[in-house]
Amino acid sequence: VRIDDIEPIIGDVTRIWFTGYTRFDGHGSTSFYNTKIRAVCQNTVTSGLRTATMKTRFRHTSPLTSEKKAGVLAALDLARFEAEAWGKGLEAMANTGIGREDWMGILEGLFPGDSKRSENVREAVDAAVQSRASVENIEPDTRYAAFQGVSWYVNHEKGTRVGSGKNEADVRLKSLFCGDSAAVMDRAFELLAVA
Repeated sequence: VRIDDIEPIIGDVTRIWFTGYTRFDGHGSTSFYNTKIRAVCQNTVTSGLRTATMKTRFRHTSPLTSEKKAGVLAALDLARFEAEAWGKGLEAMANTGIGREDWMGILEGLFPGDSKRSENVREAVDAAVQSRASVENIEPDTRYAAFQGVSWYVNHEKGTRVGSGKNEADVRLKSLFCGDSAAVMDRAFELLAVA
């Protein structure tokens, strides 16, 4: 179920989903969770479940009691509340400027370290902010442009280490949904949503 469409600037839509799934083989449970990942296959269901900030589950072989129904409804209410908070955070970012010194401090917090590699990452993210702002018609000196620059970097430019038997696309996807990149985006939201 789509809970909300968040559009902090015209044409840039984030969708929040409340997803339920069950197994029919007698194993597992019926689960409900909120996510920004639309469920279209088992992989997206799993990724959504791993990244959910709220989830509730119960054995699907047991009766659906009023307590279980109340738990699902409470989870849905919480998901709606979280979607509203996410939307307000993005809208606040779109309407709030960020000074160069503040942005450099946030970059240091997201990608700490004194090494040349850390410095190169911060420079790449800073460049992504400027390039994405012009491509996507976003005000360049806003917290939203900064958030989009971080997103562009972790989604498209950040290197991935591929181990034996794995391909780069799978490794990158795992990082985006439940690994280092997801943690960076969560932290970026926390730092940039604060005005």
